[in-house]
Amino acid sequence: MAIPSLIWTEIKFLLPWWAVTVATSYLVLLATPASEYSDYPLMCLGLGCALLAAQAFSRAIPPGETDTSAPEQAWTVRMSAVSITSLAAAAVFSLISAAFRASSGLPTPLLAVVTLTPALGIVPYLTMRTGKPFAAVVLAAFIVGLIKIASCIVVRIVYGADAQADGYMAGDWQTAKLMISLFWIGTVIISVVSAAAWRHRCSALLTAAPPGSGLAVALSQND
Repeated sequence: MAIPSLIWTEIKFLLPWWAVTVATSYLVLLATPASEYSDYPLMCLGLGCALLAAQAFSRAIPPGETDTSAPEQAWTVRMSAVSITSLAAAAVFSLISAAFRASSGLPTPLLAVVTLTPALGIVPYLTMRTGKPFAAVVLAAFIVGLIKIASCIVVRIVYGADAQADGYMAGDWQTAKLMISLFWIGTVIISVVSAAAWRHRCSALLTAAPPGSGLAVALSQND
């Protein structure tokens, strides 16, 4: 089966999760006062896309992805489908946010895209390692939280005891440039490294795994 057809099949499987992600983000945006900036809508977007990714990467691989094609094709199909659906969710979020949300000082599309990076890197890798999609999402959220805490610690060291009171740990880009920069840079780096590790291990697992066994089963057999 051609790769575009496989990707479209994956996208159709993910559409219900995509709809839930968009709807939840929309409701949270509506609940956020227009004059106030809040991280909750972005958190909902990131969490929704993380759950979407976990479902995609935990599902058994159809025979067409393992029997008649190179192992790397499965990685390409899954990552392409998740990337397309996640970016579509980010685009819808950005359009809605322009009407209902105060700006943090950074472009909303940029924030929406970087919010997706754990779903494209950390979550797939942890799903493969644990074989449990929801546990992978929880662990990914924990890792992102640790990055946030580490960023705040650096800010505390740089600006002193009054850093939080002075707004250096807030969500406003105008006053918290260092903390926000450290947080997003750290998140993107960890996500990229995880995606690279996932792709490398995926090839090895698919080479050894029986057709249709799925990544989680293959991992349990190899570890």
